[in-house]
Amino acid sequence: MDIQVDYVNEEASDNNDASIVLKVTYNKVPFLLMGDADTKLEAEIMAKFNVQSTILKAGHHGSNTSSSST
Repeated sequence: MDIQVDYVNEEASDNNDASIVLKVTYNKVPFLLMGDADTKLEAEIMAKFNVQSTILKAGHHGSNTSSSST
């Protein structure tokens, strides 16, 4: 199993911005666990990391601010 930390911010003033984002690969199957990331944070993560995954745990409980169309 491989665990990659894509985002963490212990000093964020907003609890959503303080959540951790992980990419976990287990038996060659990548999982992207978005915590409570919003679309702004999603864009930052996509610019820095390969987020291509088979399984996505949508950020911020799947709210309309959690995932963009990209």
